[in-house]
Amino acid sequence: MQAHSRRRLACDCGRKRTAAQLAHRVNITIIDSVKGFNWDTSVQVASLLSAAFYDDDDAWRRGTARADEQRATRGAAVFGWSSLFALLLQHLSYGNRHLTLLAFADEQVVGCCGLTFEAAPADVAAATGTAEGSLYGLLTGIAVAPAHRRRGIASELLEAAARAAVGRLPPPALLALLVARTNTAAIRLYVRQGYEEQSAWVDTRWQEEAERGKVGKPRRLLMAKRLQQPQ
Repeated sequence: MQAHSRRRLACDCGRKRTAAQLAHRVNITIIDSVKGFNWDTSVQVASLLSAAFYDDDDAWRRGTARADEQRATRGAAVFGWSSLFALLLQHLSYGNRHLTLLAFADEQVVGCCGLTFEAAPADVAAATGTAEGSLYGLLTGIAVAPAHRRRGIASELLEAAARAAVGRLPPPALLALLVARTNTAAIRLYVRQGYEEQSAWVDTRWQEEAERGKVGKPRRLLMAKRLQQPQ
């Protein structure tokens, strides 16, 4: 893939779904540089990340959903833009070894995920049986806009990421991701896509927080799959 290229793959997400569920085609665009983000795309990605991942921690602590809407809106906006900044920083740090996959429906960003090609750290290598330091693909930030969920968009993103990885990784290509063990819907999706839990992997971040008596975030699972090379 040439630098700054944007490759669009048409993906029909209507397989085995009713016309009422999905009446349009979804296009997957692969971006390998910050130059692939124009202003409109950046705004849409920030909004998507906010809608997919932001929650009001203050409301949770109060035990009520009656949060100050204005403050919650500001907090969500800040979260979305900071998440976008982190995404762009990945591109700057890894160069074309980091890809962002965007799902478009009617010119609107409705899904995204990141794919980073990097050397397998010791814990991932040990859990997956991969040689430490060998190149693998790490999927991050898999998100679909709430109004577009349960339409196969996340599956299309994962399949497009797998195709991109096969062309970039030495065989047998390894893809991995982290998911909260409480996110059962996502885990079911990944299992359907051929990912398996790597039970030997330990979430040291969660473990350290638990030892300090912090509630923290849910414990994560490492899931991975080996990709078949095209014949």
